[in-house]
Amino acid sequence: MLIYPAQPLTTLTPDRVADITTSVRKGQSRHAYEAYKKHKAEMATAATEYLKVAGQRDELLIALEALSAACDTGERDRDGKQSGVVIP
Repeated sequence: MLIYPAQPLTTLTPDRVADITTSVRKGQSRHAYEAYKKHKAEMATAATEYLKVAGQRDELLIALEALSAACDTGERDRDGKQSGVVIP
């Protein structure tokens, strides 16, 4: 027998209550479920941030290679490293 109150006893939305109920049925605690959701959101944010930074890294590397090529005089030392630089 289930008793339902006339007014909700929690400020959680019905969707959140359903999610928590499902996690409890799977044997998880509510706190473990909340920690899992927080961690999952943090991972998604980190993945998005990584893609953004990786794109910036690639753009900067291309710009650096172009600048290096523009400044290269062709002069090399004994080790084959660039020794002459022209500032455009």
